[in-house]
Amino acid sequence: MIYGQDFKEGFRHPPTPSFIDGRHHWIGRGALLLASLSIIGVVVAKTHESITQEVTLKAEAPASPANKRVIETLSLPASTPLLKKTAPPPQTKKSTDEWTVVTVKKGDSPSSIFSKLNIYGQLHPVLAIPLAQQAFSGLHPGKMLRIRKDENGLAELYFDFSTTNRLHITRKNNQLVAQIENAKIETRQMMAQGTIESSLVGSGNKAGLSSNLVMKLVDIFAYDIDFAQDIREGDTFKVIYEEHYTKGRKLPGGTILAAEFTNRGRNFKALRFTDERGRSQYYTPEGKNLRKAFLRTPVKFSRISSHFNPGRKHPILNTIRAHKGVDYAAPTGTPIKATSDGKITFRGTQNGYGKTIVLQHGKTYSTLYGHLSRFKKGQKRKQWVRQGDIIGYVGKTGRATGPHLHYEFRVNGTHKNPLTVKLPPVKPISHKLHAAFEKQTRALIAQLTYDNTLASVKKP
Repeated sequence: MIYGQDFKEGFRHPPTPSFIDGRHHWIGRGALLLASLSIIGVVVAKTHESITQEVTLKAEAPASPANKRVIETLSLPASTPLLKKTAPPPQTKKSTDEWTVVTVKKGDSPSSIFSKLNIYGQLHPVLAIPLAQQAFSGLHPGKMLRIRKDENGLAELYFDFSTTNRLHITRKNNQLVAQIENAKIETRQMMAQGTIESSLVGSGNKAGLSSNLVMKLVDIFAYDIDFAQDIREGDTFKVIYEEHYTKGRKLPGGTILAAEFTNRGRNFKALRFTDERGRSQYYTPEGKNLRKAFLRTPVKFSRISSHFNPGRKHPILNTIRAHKGVDYAAPTGTPIKATSDGKITFRGTQNGYGKTIVLQHGKTYSTLYGHLSRFKKGQKRKQWVRQGDIIGYVGKTGRATGPHLHYEFRVNGTHKNPLTVKLPPVKPISHKLHAAFEKQTRALIAQLTYDNTLASVKKP
């Protein structure tokens, strides 16, 4: 304390010394200054030592964003001799993986998509995989692909090419591996019933059936009911069917297991039976096949504009000329179906019928379809077609007053009324399968009779 006071007082009020006194005075002051600097140096050294330890500790700790910020923000002069050098923190390799979602647009192809993503070089190995070829055949506008890339190009790909199927491609050991992943399908059994008010489709939709299921119902009973002219208000229907779901989302379509249709007082029942080879057909409760050798009508929901009439007056020629078939009025372009399996024996223009197709069904039966607007592409003369195949489209070529289909049915070359001719039957269920048929359909018959046994019921 005394020393400090003397120093301060001497510093504040320096006397006017003699040469000797002044030399001693400055020597004393110099020694004091050196001592002070030594003390300050120790303090600085200690401070540097503590900072160096902190840096070393941080560097040894696992690199984290917080630690990195500390290291990066701490800076000391490079010339400071007391700061120990420390190793730089370990650098984490930055991932180059990235996912890209591609929505397919009109005109897109695997080639254009891979080119845009700069992975065109891996397109050929991908398309060389048969599963990938199958999946990419379903590349349509609106579909989506998810693609992951890394520094080596394509690393992973997902493509939902159908409602229930997904293509998954991964790169493993520098090789591309593909697999098809199937979505889990949930099946629910339902029932719908209703009464026809204005139209079958409208009444079916009101009861809870999709338009697709209504069309399937028509196909099942098309051999016994002419849905173009026989349907009346008050007709009733009952349908037991399956709905399919994946991830809580309803899938389109559905399968009819059993159905009942009452038309003008006549009651028809259909039961679906699948045999040991996986083939499914519809039968009556007695085991008779509902499928007939011929469909009653080649077009759906069409109005009959002219009946079979041997003494009809021709509307254009104004003469008595036999009308050897049935005319179905329908909009131009309405699909026309082959009423039975057969071979195309004529496909071209024929007199007043315009564009015409003739099918031969074995040795006994043949059918004619006239006034077509166009033929189905890809078919030709002498080609076989199956029952229900589209063979052409409604038009008004030849001598016709409006768009319609002229349909003829011939037995051994003789024209018969397509609406009343007795159609050849199809073999019933075989005797050896009858026990399996009864076991498989017993519950369906009960459900048709007692519809309240179903857990889920849709009513109009």
